[in-house]
Amino acid sequence: MPIFKYTVTNKESKKLVGSIEASDEKAARTELNNLGFSILELKEAGPEDAEKPQSQKTLDPAKAPKKKFEFEAINPQGQKIVGTIAADDDFSGFKRLTKEYELTVTSIWDKDATEEEKTRIKARGVTQLQKMLESETETKKIKETRSSQEQRKKELFTKTKIEFILKQVNETLQEYGNDIPLDARKNIDKRIDKLLRIKHSTNFEYITQTAEELLKEIQKQEIVLKKKGYLEKRAKLILKVKGLLGRLHDTGKPKSISEDIVQNIQSWQQKNISKATRVPLQIRLANSFLLKVRKFFETSPEVQLLKGQIKTCNIQILEYIKLYLREPTPQYKEKTLTAIKAIWERRKNAKKELKEVKQRIKLEKEKNLSLKDKEKLRHDFLERITEEITEFTGWLLAFYLVYYFVSLYVTSKNFGLGDPSSFPKSLDFYHTQIFKYVLVIVFLLHLGFTIKYNFFRKIKVASIVIFPSTAFLIIFVLVNF
Repeated sequence: MPIFKYTVTNKESKKLVGSIEASDEKAARTELNNLGFSILELKEAGPEDAEKPQSQKTLDPAKAPKKKFEFEAINPQGQKIVGTIAADDDFSGFKRLTKEYELTVTSIWDKDATEEEKTRIKARGVTQLQKMLESETETKKIKETRSSQEQRKKELFTKTKIEFILKQVNETLQEYGNDIPLDARKNIDKRIDKLLRIKHSTNFEYITQTAEELLKEIQKQEIVLKKKGYLEKRAKLILKVKGLLGRLHDTGKPKSISEDIVQNIQSWQQKNISKATRVPLQIRLANSFLLKVRKFFETSPEVQLLKGQIKTCNIQILEYIKLYLREPTPQYKEKTLTAIKAIWERRKNAKKELKEVKQRIKLEKEKNLSLKDKEKLRHDFLERITEEITEFTGWLLAFYLVYYFVSLYVTSKNFGLGDPSSFPKSLDFYHTQIFKYVLVIVFLLHLGFTIKYNFFRKIKVASIVIFPSTAFLIIFVLVNF
């Protein structure tokens, strides 16, 4: 049966190229029309096409399909069709037939496969390939959703920053309005208007660049303030613009290891717990551990605020030191030194307050841990200890008993290994007094802890009876046997 090469477009106007087997050109056209394709070009493949190397059939040899696959499928009209498709593997061919050609594929196999292999593949069907396609589609949807969420988050974060900066710029212009020359004010207003026009754009880099140009234009006014002799105003403007530039280039990422750990735990909890209808046991256990880690690394808002104040004071002191070193006149140096002393005093007060707040939080935590909670913690601890000792003595008792019976069996039977007296002494340990005492002690300990843990776990009076009785029996055995 002759092969016809075709170029068609599907319902989404996507251009498709391939080949189809048909008795004649009319049958090939009918088959392609039944598939819902619009035929752009259709011609019978000649011998030269079959002999032509694959690298010459495509503009990009690296992307050329390596194999040909035969397939059986059902078209949207419910008709059964058989054809071939070039693909790197059976999954690629199945995916293309399903997505591009909108066929329901029932089986697909390598064109060079034997009849036995074809029969086996047809019997197996395409269930596995369908699962792979569904998994890939689901993964793609998740990635697209995540990308969309990240885009919205970035857009909201940028918009919030720009709104804050515009508000601060407006306050700065009101404060320094009389000190800024008219031509400089016009340039600043132009940049503000431009930023207002583009602030809702998705070109975040351009928005950030425009906002940075606006802040640098305002920063230039410190020269005017210097000429007028306004040292305090100049220093305040420099610090404010520098702070706004830092806020502008803030990525929102954690600034410390503690913040990073807390943020990662929150993301994990949101992904695995918040949206889950039924949380698996291993996730609940992991969450229980992560909650303790998160609680350890979390910092209260009050502490964060004071740390931020201390950090701001450090930056201000550094900037004033730079001004002190640059200023030529003693008058400016004296004013700068006075400002440094005032900021240092604020820093010292903030550090003192931070220490008091940390101490208060510590005392509150201890106070909140009521006597009932302490008793519960003590009870849980004792219960865990009891469980561990019960398990340990059980395994130890089992080991001694197995060792006892194995050594007894080996030394009492004739396995042709020679005189039992020549065996290692470790196999004859059941004749020693120490072994007997150890075995009895382990047995009694295990008996006492097992009775307490399994039958009288929540009864405190039982401990007063069981453990002294166990100790008495151990002493009685050691003294009398």
